[in-house]
Amino acid sequence: MKNSEIAQVFADIADLLERKGENPFKIRAYRKVVRSIEQLPVTIEQLVAEGRLKEVPGAGEAITKKITELVTTGHLGYYDKLKAEFPAGNSTIPDASDISPEAAMSPAGVNGIKAMDELKAAIAAGKHWYIALLEAIGLWATAEETHNGHLYRYLIAGEAFDWLLLAERLCQEIDDLLPDAEQDALLFHGKPPLKLTREQFKELIGSSKYHQYLNYFYGITVEEALILAVQEEIRKERWTSGYNKDYDTTTEAYRRIYGATKAILLRRFRKERGYPQRKSIDLTELKEFAYWLFKYRLKQCDKAKVASDTKKALNRLQSNGFAPVPEGTDFKLEFSDIIPPTS
Repeated sequence: MKNSEIAQVFADIADLLERKGENPFKIRAYRKVVRSIEQLPVTIEQLVAEGRLKEVPGAGEAITKKITELVTTGHLGYYDKLKAEFPAGNSTIPDASDISPEAAMSPAGVNGIKAMDELKAAIAAGKHWYIALLEAIGLWATAEETHNGHLYRYLIAGEAFDWLLLAERLCQEIDDLLPDAEQDALLFHGKPPLKLTREQFKELIGSSKYHQYLNYFYGITVEEALILAVQEEIRKERWTSGYNKDYDTTTEAYRRIYGATKAILLRRFRKERGYPQRKSIDLTELKEFAYWLFKYRLKQCDKAKVASDTKKALNRLQSNGFAPVPEGTDFKLEFSDIIPPTS
């Protein structure tokens, strides 16, 4: 198989995982491997034959096994299984009808090009890549764009700034200039290569984006972690009570946190937004739904419960190795800075 054919399979996997609403860090890992394969000076088949797949940047053990299976058999079971979840006529892979004409034609724009040029020039002049990256983010003025056929929406619900998604996009432009380990730690685990104070971080990306970043972190990252934390609590409760059978922890977790099931809340969210009531949900809509849930929780719960639940989610993020950016962010100081719910 040609490198381009193998890269396309993994690009499709990333798209399918995105449409399923999978972990964004997992999706980024697949997209990184796609870029690595496209840039290889030799064929993947040669690397497989020589046992050198570990030389492919971003190819961990799981992806290495998938590449080997695809090259040696011409098929990939994981890929076939994902495609089977979206049968013909019910596919959730985006087509032209899923993306607005404005978004489809939206490039990075003049400010985006300037940000990229400034980023490259700063690194060439010897500035640390992370500082240069944050400054470029500060210059960026496009809320969303379509790049290489992929829609990047950096601002969720007009309020929550997905700064790591923009960081990923900018890192694509300077991939050959970055230390792989440092880039992966930032994009996949939220761990920056330098420790900055929150004032330094705010100054570099700008006060407005910093405020929107806090909205994203608490409104989406933390909200998703809260749901997972409560699901884990439910599993432990059932285990200690002697219940070992499969149980729908998601439904129970939503009831405990929001007082209603996920299905009911998703229907309310889509009705408010005027979105179609589909069976599937893509990653961008999933983020917007999480932010809607966050604001819904703020309205429905007293302040003490909001604070308690949020700390629970923060603890789960920390225990899983995800570091808030900038490191050392103080929950007690920052939580009050979030933009109040507007809807």
